Amino acid sequence: MAPTRMGCEYGRLHVEGAVYLPPLARLGGEDRRLAEGLILCGCNLKTLAERFEITYPTLRKRLDSRSGDWRTSGVGIRMRSRTSSVG
Repeated sequence: MAPTRMGCEYGRLHVEGAVYLPPLARLGGEDRRLAEGLILCGCNLKTLAERFEITYPTLRKRLDSRSGDWRTSGVGIRMRSRTSSVG
């Protein structure tokens, strides 16, 4: 499913047609909080586990499960391959 209409909650501005949402914007509430927390903790899983008040193994299991879900759903960010030039 792809969004076809977006609107501003404070005004009457609406955009219709094909609307592109970046991968993080397509995440649901819990997944978005997890991704935001990961970024805010500098990708330090121990700090993130403490922030969510869960154990490291629980966090690791949750991340592994979510990342698999993201890959199969197409939410993942596609990385461009870098080619090295030897000059």
